[in-house]
Amino acid sequence: MSSQPLTDREVLASKLKLLTDLEEQRSGGALLFPKIEKAMAERGVRLTRVRWYRLRAGSADNKWDPQLLEALADFFGVPASYLLERESQLPPDLQAKVELMLAMKAAEVQGIAARIVGEVSPEALNELARLLDKHRKPGS
Repeated sequence: MSSQPLTDREVLASKLKLLTDLEEQRSGGALLFPKIEKAMAERGVRLTRVRWYRLRAGSADNKWDPQLLEALADFFGVPASYLLERESQLPPDLQAKVELMLAMKAAEVQGIAARIVGEVSPEALNELARLLDKHRKPGS
């Protein structure tokens, strides 16, 4: 079974999901749509709930809007190029936070698995790490 390369909209969706996760970790709570909507309005951009959902889902019917992406980048504190350019990467300080967040999530999963099934084998942990890595990197 061959996997299709991700579309630009799917790459954007994965970046938005990552930024949302980082913001939720930073704030210690869920990033709810009204907060995003208000932040966009303060930047002169209208964002509907449906549009936000489609952006995060990578919907093919979602119109590419550079002004919205620039406003979202500003809200999340990343360079606009991160959302506007497919190959753009996070700044090193944010990438370090992502790595820490992923390590914490992996440790949490390991702890849960250990409590449920006892000792987790190194092979199972390696497979879990491989799966997590595959699903967090655009284009994998």
